[in-house]
Formats: sequence, C-alpha cells, structure tokens
Amino acid sequence: MRPINANDLEELLHNEGYLVDPDSGAVYDDGEISQKFLITLAACGTLNIKRDNFNEISFYIPHYCCYNSMEDYCQEFPNEQQCKYYDV
Repeated sequence: MRPINANDLEELLHNEGYLVDPDSGAVYDDGEISQKFLITLAACGTLNIKRDNFNEISFYIPHYCCYNSMEDYCQEFPNEQQCKYYDV
C-alpha cells in the first residue's frame, strides 16, 4: 500500500504552493519554496526522482497519468481506503 494516492498527493502539493504538470506528473516549485519537503517525500518513496537532459534532478508523482478513472486506479491499488466498499 502506498502512503498516499497520486490524486491526493497532487492536491496536497498544490495546496503547499507546488505546481504539478498534469501530463507528466512532474512537480515544480516557483523558486521560492524549499525543496526539502520534496526531498523528504522522495526519500519516503512517495515521489520518484528522474534526471533530465541537463542531468538535473526532477521530482515526479508516481503513476500520475496511468489511470483514466478511479475504477482503473482501484484495480491497481484495491487496498487503498477510497477503493474499499462496505455493505451497510
């Protein structure tokens, strides 16, 4: 089980002032926000890191664009809280 799903992570990062590319899942800051938070998330396995053509590290939300719907997401991560169904 991932610590947080990609959709919630994108919203939380946006609320903290980070920009997320909707096509790639790349996380950007405006130069005024510390990257310490992103480094911590990467160290915990919540964010992926990749090097670009200039050998600079970039942060990415894993599995960000792999899903067309919540149903597709839940097929991949059925144990996530938002994917569980309860009989009432």
